[in-house]
Amino acid sequence: MKAALFLMLSLTSCTPHEESGDCDDQQSTKGGWIDLSAGITHSCGIQVDETISCWGQEGVEGHESPLEPPSGQFAEVSSGNAFSCALRADGVARCWGDSSFGKTSPPTFPLTKISSGFEHACGLSSDGAIHCWGVEDKGALIAPEGDFVALSCGYDHSCALDAQGGLQCWGSGPLNEATLPEEPLAEISLGGESACGLSLEGEILCWGKDLGTAPAGKGFNMVQTGLQHACVLDDSGRALCWGENDQGQLSAPEATWSQLSAGGAHNCSMDPEGFLSCWGWNEDGQACPP
Repeated sequence: MKAALFLMLSLTSCTPHEESGDCDDQQSTKGGWIDLSAGITHSCGIQVDETISCWGQEGVEGHESPLEPPSGQFAEVSSGNAFSCALRADGVARCWGDSSFGKTSPPTFPLTKISSGFEHACGLSSDGAIHCWGVEDKGALIAPEGDFVALSCGYDHSCALDAQGGLQCWGSGPLNEATLPEEPLAEISLGGESACGLSLEGEILCWGKDLGTAPAGKGFNMVQTGLQHACVLDDSGRALCWGENDQGQLSAPEATWSQLSAGGAHNCSMDPEGFLSCWGWNEDGQACPP
């Protein structure tokens, strides 16, 4: 385990899941999943009945477990560092897990998008305004005003896209000092000290800490950035990853995927029939979907 990753993951005192890493092929036994999100040391997904299941590390002692999601039906889930947030179909947000810094206390009004970072989370309301909650001392909650359509939260930094693909970022750390892409973007994803996006033509653009050489060309979709690696789907649905590979996080299964999520040092993907597969760091079962 690299020092930077160890530092990030040792900032919280966590209890491993009693069935850590206990799975044969790191694939789900049932299909029909409709959403998934890989966090730092746990993962969550939404099943065909719109209920949430989570797996991996139990979380921070003295706080609610990130593996015990709220009951009910949900449309979107986003996992961060020992906590996750999800949206119901009516836009009501629910967060659970490590409640330090208020990161499990989302706004009470409806949201259309949600993203969980390391110690904060943000969402979009119906008017495109950004609303953030969680740690307050790193500028992560001081979001720009405007009408936005997408956003992503990272370690202590966040970015959002407006309807024209214009990028705006806020927060602190190395990403706050990085030179941002000037051209319009279709997607963005923030990780630890790195971020990646896709141009309108599907070309990969990254900034912040160098992750190495990203796949060249255009036509990519669903770029995802982890702590020290990134992945993307090509035009055939194949997952391609680059960056740190100390936990096998670059060894994507050869298959066609419809969805992809990068976590701390693991990734999870979904095939067109809703079956999940995960790979990479699996010490606490975060790469063992049910």
